[in-house]
Amino acid sequence: MTRASFPQSQGAAVDLLLARHGQTAWNQLRRCQGFSDIELDEVGCSQARALARSLARERLRAVYASTLQRSWRTAEIIAAPHDLEVVRLEALRELNHGAFEGLRPDEIRASHGDFLERWFQNPAGMRLPRGESLEEVQERAWEALLGVIRQYSEGKVVVVGHQMLNLAVLCKALGIPIASYRRLAQEPSAVNILRFQGDFISVVRLNDTCHLRNHGAPEGGEQRPREGGAPATSR
Repeated sequence: MTRASFPQSQGAAVDLLLARHGQTAWNQLRRCQGFSDIELDEVGCSQARALARSLARERLRAVYASTLQRSWRTAEIIAAPHDLEVVRLEALRELNHGAFEGLRPDEIRASHGDFLERWFQNPAGMRLPRGESLEEVQERAWEALLGVIRQYSEGKVVVVGHQMLNLAVLCKALGIPIASYRRLAQEPSAVNILRFQGDFISVVRLNDTCHLRNHGAPEGGEQRPREGGAPATSR
């Protein structure tokens, strides 16, 4: 639980439904996406529709996404039943993978093996070649989310993010070192709930994909990251 300061009245809370976008073809191929603007594949659209159905009866105040289409298209599918316009924020883009964009894990090991060895030991403070560090994506994402939350006194707000961005945010909300992101998971179309209430932020749901089973959507073919959590496995 993390402390903060928000305008809610006593007892009121804002629930941030932090989702990950649906699957893309690059997820299946284990290619780093980062800032690359890759669209949802057929499975990803089905996952987004299942998530939307699971939220159809919720009273959503707003829906936000990044400016990358895999995020905002997922968000549009969620927003449609509520007649809401998706707000796109540049600060919600995925971790910039720089030189690793478009590469598979084996290709990164071949070209940046020494870097990956150091990343496996402790990624804190390490910036991806021509890209960002985990701290940088955490800082910009957290500030963006606080800006969103401060607009509401109560209710539910959806934000559709990305794997590494969401993991960085969750580490911040849980008050754990950012290098601990490897202990968390974010599957395609998973949803987390962060509750902002008074001076506290609590994580009340984590990596929930029950909507995929409940609404008959495929869980996708994305391979789980190998032990060590190399940047190449983050999408």
